[in-house]
Amino acid sequence: MIELVPVDKQERVAIFIVSSNSQKIIYAPCDVKPFPKLKKFQGADVLIIGNTIVGDILKDGFVLNENNPLRKELFTLDEIDTIRKQYGIKEVFITHLEEDWRKSYDDYRDLERKLNLIHFAYDGLKIRL
Repeated sequence: MIELVPVDKQERVAIFIVSSNSQKIIYAPCDVKPFPKLKKFQGADVLIIGNTIVGDILKDGFVLNENNPLRKELFTLDEIDTIRKQYGIKEVFITHLEEDWRKSYDDYRDLERKLNLIHFAYDGLKIRL
């Protein structure tokens, strides 16, 4: 079953909940900040989410300070981890990784080892429940 959950009042942006038997995946690709506060996200096996800031230093050494407007529309890793904990989500996969962050996939893998149940997607990734 696939359920669309509107993120904004105009219903231009949606989160998809894909469920089968007792398994549930939340697909929130982009423009989902602020993340809706709904019980239906509780206990999901996987959250796939985009629109993230992966670190504070971007391309060409640009430092993304605390009051940068990007922080209002993109999730930080801490915010994603808070969503994961709030809803008891088992694993998170971050997608739509931007080249502006100037990180190689090896950089993402190194970062992934430091994170709790948060992974970085790559082209061709398959998720099995």
